[in-house]
Amino acid sequence: MLEDSKTKLICTIGPSTYNYEVFKELVKEGMNVARVNGSHATDEEIRAVVSNVNNVNKELNTNVALLFDIAGPKIRTGTFVNGEVTLTKGNYVNIVRENIVGDETKFTINNKSLIDNLKVGDTVYLNDGLLTLKVEEVNNDQVKCLIANDCKIKDRRGVNVPGFFYDVDFLEEKDRIMIKKALENGTTFLALSFVQTKDNILEVKEYVKSLGFEVPKIIAKIESYSALTHIDEILDEVDGIMIARGDLALEVDVEQVPIIQKKFVKKAKMKNKLAIVATEMMGSMISSPRPTRAELTDVCNAVFDMADAVMLSGETTIGQYPVETVRYMKTLCKTSEANPDLMRKVLPYYGEDQIASTIARLANLATEELEAKCIIVPTTTGKTAVLLSTLRPNLKIVATCIDEKTARFLSLAYGVSPIVVNKFDTIEEMIEESKTKTKESLNLSSGDLVIVTGGSNNKDTDLIKIERI
Repeated sequence: MLEDSKTKLICTIGPSTYNYEVFKELVKEGMNVARVNGSHATDEEIRAVVSNVNNVNKELNTNVALLFDIAGPKIRTGTFVNGEVTLTKGNYVNIVRENIVGDETKFTINNKSLIDNLKVGDTVYLNDGLLTLKVEEVNNDQVKCLIANDCKIKDRRGVNVPGFFYDVDFLEEKDRIMIKKALENGTTFLALSFVQTKDNILEVKEYVKSLGFEVPKIIAKIESYSALTHIDEILDEVDGIMIARGDLALEVDVEQVPIIQKKFVKKAKMKNKLAIVATEMMGSMISSPRPTRAELTDVCNAVFDMADAVMLSGETTIGQYPVETVRYMKTLCKTSEANPDLMRKVLPYYGEDQIASTIARLANLATEELEAKCIIVPTTTGKTAVLLSTLRPNLKIVATCIDEKTARFLSLAYGVSPIVVNKFDTIEEMIEESKTKTKESLNLSSGDLVIVTGGSNNKDTDLIKIERI
């Protein structure tokens, strides 16, 4: 088993990392999940990532998981003359309903309902916030905006309006196609962009079932104002959330983003769901061999906030130093994890499963009283392992799984090292098989103490044992 940080690392795969040898180095340095950006990935690029994941798991005996990020209903500009225009501060530009090729005076958008809902005084951001427009006049067919700063705009750039509810069909045809590709390629996770309410999640689940597939693990990206106001119902329907700070910073006042990160990671952990922090974690390393001091602090704070995982985007898609970035990220996470007193620990909500929750708490308590080497959690669903993970025990959690699907899911859970084992029929077989595999993976010695939790007779978790290897 490769020595990783407890905090998991998600890397977006792109031109800098499609090469198998580079991809393998990412895994050796600590990558746990490979992300496919559904907004840009071609069929050829998808095949490359899937092949790399499958090959590296065989070669290195790892459980690297696949995450497909679905683009979602993002509002975008139309096209422009020659593919790009320069908008000048102090001039006016019209957002028009008609489908036109834009220029310096007007452009169209893919979601016409925005024109119906904008009001005088609203702020409109284009191109990830690089251009700011102020709404000055509104009529049925166009919105007149004052250009607040100089900026070049290319075709199909993103459009954001703080506080706007996106009245659009959540699953567009392009997203249906990408979801189908993700399922056909055995993805472990679907990350859904611009989720607004739980209905969006339910729509995706029904679509997946209609295709005849089992619903994969769902991650809701929190990047819209509506998602903030519906977070509790969203958390009830997903396996985790991603604090997608890029678009989120355009939907709310930017100074609120750090507060939202802390509050919503805590909310996720209280509901025993996975939490991911993303966007510009190590952005300077796209072109620099070292991160900035602010980036160092940002990564450490995500760990202290109790994020399960941190994510890299441009750093590993187009960056000049992808392997070095992952190495820095892992080192930062491990340094932070060595200071558990700084973590904002929470007690998760256990729901009706009081027995499993009590077992998890007892196992966590035992780690503080005994000189054990690890906690072994035989699991079929991963639920107990995630529950233990949320409690942040000071020992490694070894989750022994009877299938790759569960093992890859747990590759995203803080402090959990998943191992695939042979299927067992009795509780005795379960414990012995788990101990044997754990001894091999962690290089334990005979006589070492371990804590074992599990379910007797294939039931839910209902036992805790102190065992020697």
